[in-house]
Amino acid sequence: MKFLIALILIFGCANALFAGVPEDGAISIHEISLGYPAYQKVVRFKIIDAYKPEIHETFFRIFVDYPSMRPTRGPRKFKLNDDTLEILVQAYPKYGTDADRILSGGFGAIEIAPENGYRVFTERIGRIDQTKIYGYKSETGSVVVSDPGSWSVRHAMTRGVSDLYQFNCHFSKKMGAPFKSIDESVVRLLSTMIVE
Repeated sequence: MKFLIALILIFGCANALFAGVPEDGAISIHEISLGYPAYQKVVRFKIIDAYKPEIHETFFRIFVDYPSMRPTRGPRKFKLNDDTLEILVQAYPKYGTDADRILSGGFGAIEIAPENGYRVFTERIGRIDQTKIYGYKSETGSVVVSDPGSWSVRHAMTRGVSDLYQFNCHFSKKMGAPFKSIDESVVRLLSTMIVE
């Protein structure tokens, strides 16, 4: 009887281990090139099917669980206690990212006092619920995280990476992880998908 139970457990574990892998053992890979050669660097990505990428002509989108960065399905409705990162990747814009412009004083953003190691900006006075923007420069690009106001359940991160690509990442305000940790995790994940 113990042998039968052990056999069932081993068979069950083997099935769980290979779940999602096609019977022939091949792993499906999606390839996408972002950028227009006339005025942008073209960057190629290879994304395994497990990420279920949503691929369009000018961008791709994936959903991952944080902090594991494993693929997950995007929820129909985002909640405050959700650990999902929604990552949208595009070619690096010809004239720089919104993050570059905000950190250099563009877009009419007004810099207020620093907070937790971030530069903090706000919009011009006049709106009831103003967007608060946290920004910093990393070694590979400008990063801004916006909080649209009390009505929103998610932050929006915009980031350019080494003039190669930019990503927008949306995540729960209640996640509790430092913005820099989320940024580093996304950059690390996407760097594994780039084809040199």
